[in-house]
Amino acid sequence: MCRAVHAARTATADIARSISHTSAKVCCTRKTTPGLRALEKYAVRCGGGVNHRFGLYDMIMLKDNHIDFCGGVEKAIEKTWHYVQTVKPALKIEVEARSIEDVKKIISVGRGKVFRILLDNFTPPALAQAVSMLKMEGGFETEGGSLYAKYRFFSEDAKQSHFRMALFARASKNRADIHQDEIETMGHNTGYEAGFIATKLLHKVAISSTISYERAFDNKPGYIFPATQSNSAMNYTFSLGKLMLPKVYTSYNQTNVNLMFELIGQRLNGNQKSFLDIGPSIQFIVRSQARFDIGYRRQLYSTMERTAPNGFILKFEYLFFNVFK
Repeated sequence: MCRAVHAARTATADIARSISHTSAKVCCTRKTTPGLRALEKYAVRCGGGVNHRFGLYDMIMLKDNHIDFCGGVEKAIEKTWHYVQTVKPALKIEVEARSIEDVKKIISVGRGKVFRILLDNFTPPALAQAVSMLKMEGGFETEGGSLYAKYRFFSEDAKQSHFRMALFARASKNRADIHQDEIETMGHNTGYEAGFIATKLLHKVAISSTISYERAFDNKPGYIFPATQSNSAMNYTFSLGKLMLPKVYTSYNQTNVNLMFELIGQRLNGNQKSFLDIGPSIQFIVRSQARFDIGYRRQLYSTMERTAPNGFILKFEYLFFNVFK
């Protein structure tokens, strides 16, 4: 008996470790060894898993035969919800989905009523699509934030040209699940970034480049940084910009409209995986202090796992000058 219970705990721990970089949880079945249900359920929790229903009495599961008998998933949910509210309001409802269409119907009808959806015999692509739909249904939430500072140590300015160099640093806190190789302290990882930037403006053309070191830590409280991934990286960018408006540049207080093209790259220090993106954008700069970018970022190549390599970018920055004077 002890051997069987320990085996359940060990097997659960092995699986839980293998998915620790995701937000997924190991959930045990109701079907256990006769007489050992309480012990085996406890072993799963000790191994880092979570328990499903303990028996047939503590959660209602709508399976395919129940759904077909009721005439469809919508009717099954409504009838079950009416029964639960009348007889035992605390009882939770779980619904089996056999297709993406079922998932859509459950989301539509079951909002606030269905506790859990069972994705039955889904292919990996269909499973990923269903999970994405369920995440979108959850709406927006704040997962973290960061502090960014820049110190300009060299500046040679004129109205038609300038050359500037600065040091910058960012410290971030994030509680999202860690599900990609790319290190991204601006939006995904807890950690820090420190680097150097140089910018040359000549008439209406600006050339800029950065290089930085980035380090990621655990996304506490729930996500340990995977030991199989590199937790540090070198980042580099090169950008070329053209001042489109105003046609005649007379002072720093004018609003600038720039057309930008940027190359963005990263190389992981631990395993040498890398990527390179291109990012065209339109940039608005107000009084040399507020900046708003609208752009699109496209992956040119990658040897690492990335969640969203391509997509539109909206970015806003506001600079506070001479804060520590």
